Formats: sequence, C-alpha cells, structure tokens
Amino acid sequence: MKSHWNYRVVAKEVGQFIQFGIHEAYYWPDQSIRFVSVEAMNPWGETFEDLKENMHQMAEAFHRPTLDWDHAWDEDD
Repeated sequence: MKSHWNYRVVAKEVGQFIQFGIHEAYYWPDQSIRFVSVEAMNPWGETFEDLKENMHQMAEAFHRPTLDWDHAWDEDD
C-alpha cells in the first residue's frame, strides 16, 4: 500500500519560544496523521526543475492548518 504524504507547517515549543518548520507528514488511510518527520525539511532537487517542484510542494503547507508538535501521532501514546 502506498503511503499518502505531504508537507505541513509544524509549531514546536523550544525553550521559551515557538519554532516553526516545514515537515513531512504521513497519513493513515482514514487521513489521520500516522507520523511527522522529527526534523524540518530543506528544499532539494536533482535538477533545477526538481528543486522548483519541491518548493511548490512545500509552499502548499501554508494552505493547510499548522500542526502542534504535541505528538498526537506519537508511537509512545
């Protein structure tokens, strides 16, 4: 079964501050979040066009609700 994923903005509490980053989010078939990458992602591509497409995918994260790093998808729950 192929995983569904996209980029999401995630807010993490770091000391006294809230830090925002763009993370990969993977989903269960019911569209609930399965897991989110621990580290924020950097844009990348093997070609200029790949990089440009990856930037467009990341920009879509700003059109989705921001996730709180509350570990709602954490395996330890």
